[in-house]
Amino acid sequence: MARIVLVLPLVWALWTVGRQEAVTLGERAAVAGLMAVIGLSDFLDGFLARRWRLTSARGAALDATADKTALTGALVVLSMDLGDAFVRLPLWLLGVVLIRDLVLVAGWVHFRRRGRPEVAEHLWHGKVATVLLLLLLGWVVLDLPRGVVVPAAAVIALLLVSSAVGYVRRGPVSCHE
Repeated sequence: MARIVLVLPLVWALWTVGRQEAVTLGERAAVAGLMAVIGLSDFLDGFLARRWRLTSARGAALDATADKTALTGALVVLSMDLGDAFVRLPLWLLGVVLIRDLVLVAGWVHFRRRGRPEVAEHLWHGKVATVLLLLLLGWVVLDLPRGVVVPAAAVIALLLVSSAVGYVRRGPVSCHE
């Protein structure tokens, strides 16, 4: 759960570096490195939990919370008009991410209130969208060619909408299946 601890430093670093007029490659690399540590900790956390059979509903919920907090925090900062240090991500991408997450939380609350201990089974489009979003954030931080940002954001948004529709259509999966 190192990701939860790293969210505030990530947001602070993005905000601080993003407001500078001149950003060095070292500063960009440091922020990208912090993002990479968050991404790798997500992979390792899940891999080790499955490998040692230490998975649980609570662990899955904490994992999802850590992912959402880190990605959303970075996305919020990079969607703001901080200056020219980072290309500004489209606000509609932030809107799609937030609406999708609200739909998923509303579904979870709905089934939880009905006393059904259900979990969401991760769909491939949601996983791919998350990886692509993390890569896009890194792309922006490293100031790679800016013409890729809006088309990549559109692909990510389509995957997010597709995954939300898939979750709504599929509904929850019983913990006992």
